[in-house]
Amino acid sequence: EQELAERDREFWYTAGTLHAGMTQVEFESQYKLTIQKPTVPKGANMVKGKTAFPGKVQGRVRKVLGHAQIPLLQKGEVLVSTMTMPDFLPAIQKAAAFVTDEGGFTSHAAILARELEKPCVVGTKIATQVFHDGDMVEVDAEQGIVKKV
Repeated sequence: EQELAERDREFWYTAGTLHAGMTQVEFESQYKLTIQKPTVPKGANMVKGKTAFPGKVQGRVRKVLGHAQIPLLQKGEVLVSTMTMPDFLPAIQKAAAFVTDEGGFTSHAAILARELEKPCVVGTKIATQVFHDGDMVEVDAEQGIVKKV
């Protein structure tokens, strides 16, 4: 239980290793690096990424950034996350589509999108910064574009 609580606090995944229970400051200090988030253009209302599974849907955004948000996602919402993990499966099954900041064609999100046949756009870099809970979006996974409507 303590390990799960630490993972919920914050985690960093790099070079195939999960670093759980560290704040960004602790992680940067320990590994002597600086994490830079991509710059979001002012007034941005859309993102582009790679199509993991094609399709086109509209729905309300639900950001799932950790375990605490998993039960909040309602059927038909669009899951927006930095990346997905196996623990997210209950939310992914209810989502109309999902969108991630990170990942490519072999990422967890892409594999599940193909398995569940749900529209999915991965590798947007900034979706979690552009979209907020409740935003109405259109996921055009034919073109790899997600935009507010």
